[in-house]
Amino acid sequence: MTKSLTHLLLVSLPILCNAQVTQIDLQENITEIKSINISDDDFTGYEVLAKKIGDANIVLLGEQTHGHGTTFIAKTKIIKYLVENHGFDVIAFESGFFEINKIWDSELILTDKLQDVRNEIYSLWSESEELTSFFDYVRESNMKGKKLDLTGFDCKHDMSYGQKNYTSDFHSFLQANKFPILDDPKYVEFKSILATLIKLKMNFREDASSSPKPDQRKLFNQVLDSIQSQLKTITQTSESELWMQEINSLKMQARNTWTASKLKGVARLAVRDSAMANNLIWLADYKFKNRKIIVWAASYHIAKEKNELTFKGISPKAIELMGSMINLRLPGRVYSLGFVSEEGTYGEWYKQKFYNYPINRTPNSIEKMIASVSMSNYAFIDFQKLSNRVPFLMAGISYSESKAVWNKVFDGIFYIKTMKPPTYSTK
Repeated sequence: MTKSLTHLLLVSLPILCNAQVTQIDLQENITEIKSINISDDDFTGYEVLAKKIGDANIVLLGEQTHGHGTTFIAKTKIIKYLVENHGFDVIAFESGFFEINKIWDSELILTDKLQDVRNEIYSLWSESEELTSFFDYVRESNMKGKKLDLTGFDCKHDMSYGQKNYTSDFHSFLQANKFPILDDPKYVEFKSILATLIKLKMNFREDASSSPKPDQRKLFNQVLDSIQSQLKTITQTSESELWMQEINSLKMQARNTWTASKLKGVARLAVRDSAMANNLIWLADYKFKNRKIIVWAASYHIAKEKNELTFKGISPKAIELMGSMINLRLPGRVYSLGFVSEEGTYGEWYKQKFYNYPINRTPNSIEKMIASVSMSNYAFIDFQKLSNRVPFLMAGISYSESKAVWNKVFDGIFYIKTMKPPTYSTK
C-alpha cells in the first residue's frame, strides 16, 4: 500500500505543487478508512482519528451541506467507534436545546423518549433513512446498559414540541415556583410577545405584522431579566438550571429573529452561532461535566477560524462561529472534523421539492488531490500535521469550492470519494 501510494504521489507531484500541498504532507497524513457501515466492526483507520482527537472531550462532526447523505452514514460509524472504544457517551444535535433536554430528562420509557426526541431533531436528519441505524444504535446501546445521552444546543423552537408546548411550559414552571413576576402587569404582554416569537420559527424572515415594537422588545427583555433574578432565589434543581440557561438562549433567539434575520447571508447566523456556543459550553461544563460529547452539526458552525472564511460583501467581524467560540473558551478540549467528497451527488434539503445536483471538483482542489493519491473510497486526513499554511481549494463548508487555509479551520477532514444525497420516503 505504501509503495503504491508513494508512486501515485510522485506521478501527481505537479498538481500537488500547484495546490501548495507537498507530497510528504499527504503521504504522511492520509489514513485509509475501510468501512463506514455501522453494522460491521471494521474500524480500520478509526484508531488513527481517535489518536489525533487525543484528550479532547468535545468532537465536532460537520457536513458540507445538509444534503450529503453519505456523510450521515460516516458520522454514525464514527460515533459508534468513539462510544465503544473511547468513552464518548453524549451526542449533541444542532436542534432544539430546551425541547430535547426536557424530553430526554423526562420519565418516559426509552422507546417513547427516543421517538419524541427524534421528532425534535430537525427533519433533514431525523426523517432521512440514513439516520435509522443511528437511532437503532442509541436504543440498543441503552437497552444493553451502555448509557448514551442525547441532547440539543440550538436556540430555535421550530419542531412540534416547542411549537405546541413551549409557552405553556414556561408559564407552568413560573406558576409551580410561585414567581412574583406573575403578578406584574407586564407579564400578560410578555406572554403574548413570547407566544408570537415562538411561532415565527426563526425562518430568517421578519413578519412585520408580528414583530414587536422597540418598547415591547425592551419590556420582553426586562421581564426575562426579572425572571432570572427570581430564579436565583429558589431551590436549584435540574429543571431550574435548564430554565436559567434557556432564558439566556431565548434572549438571543429573540434578538436573532427580530433583528439579525434582516442581515444578509451568513451574517444573519452570528447571533444564533453565539447562542449555540453558549448552550454547548453549558452542556459541557454543567449538565455533562466530565463527560465526552460528540456534536452533530453543519461544517460552517464547527469551523474553528472565522478569519479564514470569506463571503461576498461580508466582513469577518460580522461573523461568529460556534466552533471558534468554544475552541477559544474551552482550549484543548475541542476537535473539529470536516467532511469532503470528490464526486457523486448532493441534495438541497431546503427546497419544497428535493433536488439532487452533481458534484464537480476542479483539478487543483484538495478533493481531486486526495483521489489521486488514495485508492480508498474513504480516508482521514490529519490537517494538524500539514506543514503548509497558505490557502488551498476545498469545498469545506458548502457545495462549492473556496480558498482558505483550511487546516486552520478544521483539525482534520474525512474524505468520501463518492457522495450520495439523503433518502427521504416522503420527498
